[in-house]
Amino acid sequence: SRTTYSQVYQGKTVKVSTVSLKKGDLLFWGSKSSPYHVGIYVGGGQYVHAATPSQGVRKQYLSSYFWPSTAKRVI
Repeated sequence: SRTTYSQVYQGKTVKVSTVSLKKGDLLFWGSKSSPYHVGIYVGGGQYVHAATPSQGVRKQYLSSYFWPSTAKRVI
């Protein structure tokens, strides 16, 4: 699916920990019923996401300050 709201309902739920995540897993911020952001895990504790329109796509490290609420593996 194209939107964050529909993507969060697809795939298998994965524990949000750097041990459990695999490259390509989708990371969601916000509640499952109302996610407001999505990124893609790329390994090594990092993810890519479109931060803001002015910043564009960025690769960042996961942090406790901005920790995802859920993760999904879609295969």
